[in-house]
Amino acid sequence: MANAIANEIAAEKRAAMPCAFAATEGSSGANRKPEAVTLGRSLTALGAVAVLGIGTGALIWPRQSTRTYGIPDDAPSTHAYVRATAARDLVMGAFVLWAAAANDRGAMLAGLLACSVAPAADLLLALRRSGAVPQLAIHAAGVGGVLGTWAVLRAERP
Repeated sequence: MANAIANEIAAEKRAAMPCAFAATEGSSGANRKPEAVTLGRSLTALGAVAVLGIGTGALIWPRQSTRTYGIPDDAPSTHAYVRATAARDLVMGAFVLWAAAANDRGAMLAGLLACSVAPAADLLLALRRSGAVPQLAIHAAGVGGVLGTWAVLRAERP
């Protein structure tokens, strides 16, 4: 009897807060468990939104973005290059944000690790192009942020 009452109370709580629970089996909602909002997942989502912002900015204002690579040139071909990297950032940010929203730990880890290659390549490009501290710091922070988020997420219990 007490078990039945406890189950009924738990079912009422789940029904009252559908956003806080994720279906784990079927669509009946009978087997739901709370989604974990962890530091790693939060950092992953925040980083993805930041990358989406960077990509959007570079797509709209490529001239300003060339400076982060140490490229003073204002040629249309330079803008095409920056817009290509902007598109890359938009795709990476969208995938990682989707993985965080889906709470797919494996996809978040794989996405973050794969996405760490982009800021590392940008860092090498800026190093070869200008070697100026502001440009290098921007890209080094990107590498550190992605790998740091990956490490936090990896250290958390699944």
